Amino acid sequence: MKYIIKHTFETSPEQFWGRVFFDSDYNRELYCNHLDADYEELEIVRKQDGSVRRSIRVQPRMALPAILKRFFGNKVAYTETGEYDAASGHFVATVQPTVAADKLVTRLDVWTEQRSERRLERFIEVENHVHILGVGGMIESTLAKQTREANEVIAAFTAEWIARTLA
Repeated sequence: MKYIIKHTFETSPEQFWGRVFFDSDYNRELYCNHLDADYEELEIVRKQDGSVRRSIRVQPRMALPAILKRFFGNKVAYTETGEYDAASGHFVATVQPTVAADKLVTRLDVWTEQRSERRLERFIEVENHVHILGVGGMIESTLAKQTREANEVIAAFTAEWIARTLA
């Protein structure tokens, strides 16, 4: 299942990538305080050409929906590993769950499009593939619903963070 999530923010692409998306304090506050998850930045490497390689580990503290719990257990963590290509302006990542990694594949492509001097649209193309006979589509739909809901929380916090720290 593939879908795109988009939100508008009052900032420039340079500030979005440098002072929001890859900012350690932003991510810690986002995951720990707003998404109710344990968060660990495993690696962040900033390259000379502006590219960034990042790996994070996240463990949601919330209860899983029944369909997910049935196949993945009570607690699931995941590692997101990706690279921002400064030339293309895309952050492409894979998400690897700690359980059933051979049955669930998630890929992300995040990019921005500038709309004015201080306004951009952020796009997230999400691709989920669940390889469990008979219920893969149902699990993909559940993941899509959770991802969309989480991204509404992320968008609200991101707008607040931009207003608080970049204004």
